[in-house]
Formats: sequence, structure tokens, C-alpha cells
Amino acid sequence: MVSLSAACAVVLATVAVGVVPAQGDLSPSALRSTMASWPPPTPEMLSHISDCRQAVIGGGWSGVYAAYRLAAADPENAATVCLFEASHRLGGRTLSVPIDGTEFILDLGAYRFSPDMHLPGDIILKLLKIPTKCYEPTCPKASEEFPKPFMFNYTAPLEVIIDPDTQIPRGYGSALNKLAMEAQGLGVKIYSQTRLVDLVPSTSKNPASLTLTPVASTPATITPRVTVLNLPRQHMLSLPSLASTMPTRNQAILKCVAFEVPKRLGPIDTDSLKPTSALSKAYVYYTDAWWRTKLSLIEGQFPDNGFWPMNTTQGIRLLMHWNDGAMACSTDSDGVEACHGFLQVYYSVSNETFYSGVPKDLNTPDGVIRRSDSDSSSARMLDTLHAAILEALQPVLQSAGVSAQELPTPELLAVGVWRRPDEKHPLAQGYEYTAPTKVYWSSDISGSPAKACSLDGLTEAEYISTILQPYGKEQPIYLANNDYCIQDFKYMYGDWAEDSLTQAERAMHRLGLPRPDWLDEEYYAKKIESVESSLAKEMSGQQKSVLKVSALKRSTLVRAVTDA
Repeated sequence: MVSLSAACAVVLATVAVGVVPAQGDLSPSALRSTMASWPPPTPEMLSHISDCRQAVIGGGWSGVYAAYRLAAADPENAATVCLFEASHRLGGRTLSVPIDGTEFILDLGAYRFSPDMHLPGDIILKLLKIPTKCYEPTCPKASEEFPKPFMFNYTAPLEVIIDPDTQIPRGYGSALNKLAMEAQGLGVKIYSQTRLVDLVPSTSKNPASLTLTPVASTPATITPRVTVLNLPRQHMLSLPSLASTMPTRNQAILKCVAFEVPKRLGPIDTDSLKPTSALSKAYVYYTDAWWRTKLSLIEGQFPDNGFWPMNTTQGIRLLMHWNDGAMACSTDSDGVEACHGFLQVYYSVSNETFYSGVPKDLNTPDGVIRRSDSDSSSARMLDTLHAAILEALQPVLQSAGVSAQELPTPELLAVGVWRRPDEKHPLAQGYEYTAPTKVYWSSDISGSPAKACSLDGLTEAEYISTILQPYGKEQPIYLANNDYCIQDFKYMYGDWAEDSLTQAERAMHRLGLPRPDWLDEEYYAKKIESVESSLAKEMSGQQKSVLKVSALKRSTLVRAVTDA
């Protein structure tokens, strides 16, 4: 049984009211609809918002997962679980966008996983039983696919979610939305377009003395017994009462971001390791997928080293991946294949402005321009991009005996632009931003988390334990988000949903929930139980050391006073 002893006050600003249809329909069309926009709360839901005794804030991977776990572990009280999401969609940095006018869904954010990552792998494959296929057609080990200086820490081939009938990618977000529907089926209430604007924790001495600080025009107040925050650093630090209610040291831990490149990786002169404006991902749609039909390119990338984009005289950077974009093919009676679909032309970090200039709203990472747009600049941009592609591939086309005139011009460009922290914007711009947001410290550089974060005595154990319960272990307020991770930066790893999901599962462990049957037992023991056990031992040792130091200081003070 879960012990939910303390309370906290949460203020929520509701942005819109609408109709939530009865769920249970997990068809591709239903999932496509929820990925485009999740229905806002109904007036009836808003009238019962005070019934939310278990609150999950944020509809990213760990938020949706936490809501599902809380409901599945205690079905009788599932209706008291509420998931609040500030935007009109679920997913966070998982952004699967149905592209109007096509049958395709594009992943403009997170998009693949290794089954070795049992979170989310076991959610997708075992719990939800969603069809997948290898990301690369030849299914290379994930550890072999990543270009240097990356060193992937899993071996199973990377996979993507597909429609089993067409083999076309269905979007990583389809798993997250299906999990949300499953949670809703258990009784969870999902409030989209509802933003957390403040949080005031209780005190163990006087839980009734909660204070609320509404900062929205029409706030609603709830007092849940447990809260899970799936909030990125920027939103978390913007909460007005945080500065006065969270321990000062914990605030400093929460704010720490370090990205120390170890010397063993050698001198690396690339924008990916410098303060930059955005991580951009771009796809171009062609009515003839010529890279397949004319060049027979079905796997790999150009240039060969996927860590190094190439420049063109048009000022457009390119980094093409032949099999990444969604594509559909058919074969006629003569065996001639016809394909149409998207070519990924860029996925990297830089200060470039061509792709990053497409979205018009900093809080909206996705953007699309079409040849059919009334603004003629869209067609000019597409033509300029096509010219850059032809220039870059001129040797490839020549080798294949293909003329540039044989290739059609593109019809649209779709991008995902994820703003990054830099010196001018330490918390990045907009709410949709990406790494570096964690604590990657190196023994070659600072030598310790304490020096990397400029916090005396900080260890990885203290960081991990503090981040999970930033208001203190007596408060059932848990934080689980991809922004908060610490590691000795020996190799360059990617940022994955696994980081936030393991935090969410450790929160469930602290709440007394057992391992779900579908989650790999060995993985759970290593990533959850072992971590929690090690944290408890190390933190206990640190507390004893602090007590000894405090006792020594008191003794010194007493002697000083006596001597005086």
C-alpha cells in the first residue's frame, strides 16, 4: 500500500475548455488525432479538480508513465490521479507531427530506442505491444551505429515504431499517447492546456498552513497527497515560491549545468560542443524519393561521419540520412518501384538560421513551409535548399550517372527546432529546449561534481537523491525529467527518454509501488533497487560526516568562547 502522508498545494492556470471524448479507441487514426492535439478539459472535469489527490505535472514520457503507474498500482483510487499538461499536446521533447496532405507522421524530436533500454523499451514492446522495426535496414548494433566521439552504452539495434500494415513509421509519440489512453481508461483525468504556475510545499509540523501564490488570472487550487513533477529546468525554476520554500543548497543543485569535454576525446572543433542556438531537425518532402529510386541509397548518411555537417555555397548546412524519413513505395506490374516521402537533410546542433528560422513561435518547436504557401518566400526557400542538396551530392549523382535535372523539386520542408542554453540565455529561449541541460563533469577537467557545480562536497549520490525529491525527503514531491542527470563524462552519450523514466520509476519505488510484471527484473534491480540502496548508504555516510564536522565546529566554538 502506498503511503501518502504529507500534502502540498499546487496552483494551476486553465487555458481552455473543451470536450474530452470517451477513450478506448487505440486505432492509428485516434492516435494520430491525439498527437496533433489533445482535447482540453471539460467543464465537468474542472468542477472536480479538487478531487485530484495524486497530481502529475507535465505530459512528457515520465509524466504520462507516472500517471499510468499510480493508477495501475491502485485501480480503486485511479480516479484521483490527474495529469496536467501546459500545452495542447502530450510528449514534451517527443514530438510526432502528422503532416497534412500526406499519410506520414514525422518525429521532429525524440524518435528511437534500444530494447536494452527497458524503460521505455518494455513499455513499448511488452506493456503496449506496439509493432517496431530496426531503425537501420541492416539492424546494426546500436554501439556500432553512433559516429565518434559518441560511445553508445547499449548494444541492441535501435528501433522505431511502425504501422504493421504499411511498415511506415507511426511516430514515437504514438506510444506515449497510447499509454496516456491506457491511463485514462483506468480512470486518470488528463487536463491539457493547464499550466502549473506555483507550488508551495507543506511542513511536517503544520500541513494545514499551506500558502498559495496564484499568478494566473483564473487559477484553481488543489492539495494533492503526492505530486510528480515532469518539469524541465526552465519551468521548474520559474515557480515563484521555489526560492523561499526549497532549501538553498537544493536550489543550487537544481540550477547546476555542466558540459565538460574530457581531454581523452581529443581536440574537437564542432558546434555541437559549443554554446549554440538550437538543435535542428529537418525533413524535405519529394513526390519522387529519388535517393532510393534513382540512387538506391537506403541506409547510412551523407557525409559519412554523422557528427560533421557540411556547408554549401548557399549557406545551408546539410547532414542527410537516407532511411530516416517516412516513405511509401509501390511496385507496378513491370517491377518498377515508385516511392514518395521525406528525406532527412539535417539533424545537428549549430548557430545556423535557415532551418531554425522556420518556426515562428519560440514555444512551438515545429514548423512547416510549403510550395503552395501564399507567401512566395516559401517556394524560394525550397528551391534554395534543393540547390544546396544538388551541390552537395554532385559527386554522388555523377558516379551514379544521374543528372540533376532528373530530380524533382521538393514540395515542403518540416523542421523541429529545439533551443539550447547559451551564455546569453542560460535557460534557453522558449519552453521547448534541449541539452546541454545536465551535469556532465569530467575527471580530466574539474575532477568532481563539487567543482563542476561550484558546490562544496557535492557528490553524484547527493545530486541524484536531491533531484528526485528537491523539497526534501519528508515531502512526497518528486521530480522526474530528462534535464536532470549527472555522470562522469567519459564518453559522449545521447539524451534519451530513459533518463526521465528511470527517475519516475525510482519515485514509484519510494512510494512503495512494486516492480511491474512487464518490466525486466534484472534491469529493475540494477537501475532502480541498486541505485536506491546505494543512495541510502552513501547519503547516510555523508550525513554522519556532516554531523561530525558540525560537532567539531561546535567544540571549537565552545573552546573559543571559554578561552575568551
